[in-house]
Amino acid sequence: MKKRLVLFLAAAIAAGSLVGCSGGNETSETTMQAAGTADTEGEETEAGGEEINVRVEIGADPGDLSPWGVNTNESQYVKYVIYQRLLERNYEGELVPLLAKEYEQIDDTHYRFVINEGITVHNGDTLTAADVVWSIGMAAESATYSNITSGIDVENTEVVDDTTFILALESPSIMAVENMCWIPITSQSAYESDPDHMVNNPVGTGPYKFVEWTPGSTVEVEKFDGYWRPDNNEQNCDRITFRVISETAQKAIELETNGVDVLYEVGSGDVERLKGDENFTVIEETIPTVHSIYFNCSEYSACQNQKLRQAIAYAVDTESIAAVAYGGYATPAYSICSEAFSDWKDEYKEDGILYAQDLDKARQLLEEAGIQEGLELSLITNEDATRVAAAEIIQANLAQIGIQVNITSYEAAVYNTMILDPQGGWDMSLNGATNYGSVLGIFHFQLNYKTSKRMTLIDDHFQELLEEALAYGDEAVTDELLDYFNETLPIYPMVHLEQICAAKNTIGDFALKGSRFLFPGEWDYSNWN
Repeated sequence: MKKRLVLFLAAAIAAGSLVGCSGGNETSETTMQAAGTADTEGEETEAGGEEINVRVEIGADPGDLSPWGVNTNESQYVKYVIYQRLLERNYEGELVPLLAKEYEQIDDTHYRFVINEGITVHNGDTLTAADVVWSIGMAAESATYSNITSGIDVENTEVVDDTTFILALESPSIMAVENMCWIPITSQSAYESDPDHMVNNPVGTGPYKFVEWTPGSTVEVEKFDGYWRPDNNEQNCDRITFRVISETAQKAIELETNGVDVLYEVGSGDVERLKGDENFTVIEETIPTVHSIYFNCSEYSACQNQKLRQAIAYAVDTESIAAVAYGGYATPAYSICSEAFSDWKDEYKEDGILYAQDLDKARQLLEEAGIQEGLELSLITNEDATRVAAAEIIQANLAQIGIQVNITSYEAAVYNTMILDPQGGWDMSLNGATNYGSVLGIFHFQLNYKTSKRMTLIDDHFQELLEEALAYGDEAVTDELLDYFNETLPIYPMVHLEQICAAKNTIGDFALKGSRFLFPGEWDYSNWN
């Protein structure tokens, strides 16, 4: 294999930070505060001006601030300004360096990584290659990151010196480098010296360090004075307060009444009003996220029958789901591959919506499957209002072909446990998957039965195609895999999402980084008031 060397100059990085804002109605009496910090709100900055405290809405409490713990959207929104990764996706969606300075592919199963010198951890440690290798090993042992690290040969990943290590893989994988933009890195000594292992007091290398967390209410971070690249335009605000607002209808109200400065999520009913108000900036961006019906393909569900899965797909009206449940801010899926993926092909759209609603075909497939009218199926979801609305449309659609759907919504933590148990009495679940770059990332994280706890279809041919595609990214094999996926249908991709964020127009350079995250430290506050 031809050796490839990618040299990353830290000065060329376009970096970003996420935001949060302070304020409002704290609902919990329990507060976690970083040792040695003080409340600085209202103080003047060194330049003599008022402190810039950006308040950002998040939809739920992060629950856990440790690097390899809970991996929800909300926890990532907070942790991405505290912890950093070797690589990241920039505003154009390109994979660029962060902690890494350069990397070189040595052979099919080995990469040499060099990290930047002088990276200071929030506790004062200097980050070393040994810390990075240890962090990768910790991620591999965690429940939430083990699928990301699957395929990494942790035991044979070696530290060369303080800034260099050799990443070893168990087999060739085009996902190896991509996965380096997902794994949070911190120092071993900082982690091990904390009795709670950073669940309540995160310590990373990012431009902002942890200050205080009031569960169910706010998480506050402040500018880290010892940040290792102070000239990279990542610390333009002094403090970020992430404020939990769980009710979608309340979010725009809080923005309009100065309760927050930024919304990570705008309710579909509020978008046009905010877009028409000159006081706010609204951004809409297609993101590489697909919401799908996940079928329980195991022996414990009727959905192990492929023809039944296809019949359900033909019965579901994804156009109505996109228009009604998602308020028009989603598009019916033409493929599990999104237009935001690098391997999107226009022919997917030319072929039309995947399993576009056709009730006659649905009834024919049920007959071929030997399924009589009156079949009852269990559909589970979390309590998200959009997903519940989608579930109700699915319920009505399937009633048209004689299938009774019983919907149960669960609190997020319970739901996230249930979907990993095929014996849990459910037949279908609603869930989303996000990946950047190739659609193979979705397959790798969601549909690889050797590594993903979500995959309930045990199909050797599917697995063989997947492993071959993941090894070298061969286009013909990927196409064959997609065709076979569309036929076997372990999950039915319903819609691809748009993310809609809003901010006060006194904030400049407001944009999503990597099609997903907000990094307030990089924004323009010259008109802040």
